[in-house]
Amino acid sequence: QGTSTKVTYDVKGRVTSGTSLIAADIPPLSAAIISSGTLAAANGGTGVDSTATFPTSGVIVTRDATETLNNKTLSAAAINGASTIGGSTTIDTTGTVNSAAQTVAGNVTIVGNSTTANKLVLNDKGSANSVALKAPDTLASSLTLELPSTNGSSGQVLSTNGSGTLSWVSTAVGSVTNVTGTAPISVSTGTSTPVISMSQANSTTNGYLSSADWTTFNTKQAAGNYITTLTGDVTAAGPGSAAATLAAVAIAGTSTKVTYDAKGRVTSGTTLMAADIPAHSAALISSGTLAVANGGTGVSSTTANSIFAGPTSGSGAPSFRALVAGDLPAMSGGNGTTAGTAGAVPTPAATDNVKFLRGDGTWSTPAATRPGRPIRFSTTVVVL
Repeated sequence: QGTSTKVTYDVKGRVTSGTSLIAADIPPLSAAIISSGTLAAANGGTGVDSTATFPTSGVIVTRDATETLNNKTLSAAAINGASTIGGSTTIDTTGTVNSAAQTVAGNVTIVGNSTTANKLVLNDKGSANSVALKAPDTLASSLTLELPSTNGSSGQVLSTNGSGTLSWVSTAVGSVTNVTGTAPISVSTGTSTPVISMSQANSTTNGYLSSADWTTFNTKQAAGNYITTLTGDVTAAGPGSAAATLAAVAIAGTSTKVTYDAKGRVTSGTTLMAADIPAHSAALISSGTLAVANGGTGVSSTTANSIFAGPTSGSGAPSFRALVAGDLPAMSGGNGTTAGTAGAVPTPAATDNVKFLRGDGTWSTPAATRPGRPIRFSTTVVVL
């Protein structure tokens, strides 16, 4: 950010840089704009605040007095009337010198512009057309061509003697005795009156271009700067239609896991690993049966009153089966010091039908505490 008198901006109107104005940035201005101050003599002014007026002829007002215009430098001045510029005056201007007939006592030099030679231009009665004489842009040394002193005769041409002196000479006259041609030009009766012709070009023979072929050729793509070669990720060579080839960055194939670059191109492929699968809900598994070896039951349904457990003896894979006594832990009763543990009720004998299970894990006959009255007790069976 900042403040500048001259800025550069892009196509979207955004200022991209700023600098200061230079003299070339100021357009030509009317002197009427200068409304204060005094223009110094070094800059083409008088250097003083004066109300002097300049006469139209004779003498000119200077800073100190009036004097005849002699050996003075005029900048942007107009000399009118029947004035005479005398002495060895040099007129150095990039403008145009307009005058009536001129008499030049010395040489007339047309200076080049350091790149090309300039011309001596002779206009016709108007100003649209002209004849120009021009020296070569580069000369090994200076040349002087001296014109003949007479008009010459009709049909004569200018000839040089090799030293720059030109003269009128008559051209040599001869006769044609034999004419030949090289394809596609053909010559018949190649004597003093030959018949020369050229056939129309086709796919196998060179020749002239017909108007129809010219029209077709002329309506082709206009000249310009066109892409003829592509390099980098896509290669192709023209001109005209050309098949584009993508640069190979990987071995073609099918993969469940790929690596790609910043341009979206697959650079390598491999297979998925367990770490590539994110954790997900078991609700997503909607088909198939999870095997026992993988922590499942291996079945989708089973019979009633079955449990999923290991074998009744030894070791092996679990399965659905009926419950057996060995599946339940034995009950351990308390002993007055150590608490017992829950488990399967001890099997009662046939004579234990009126007994109750004690806390120590044994069946016991209740003692009668009140004669004549029945004893009521309840038996709790624990099944794990």
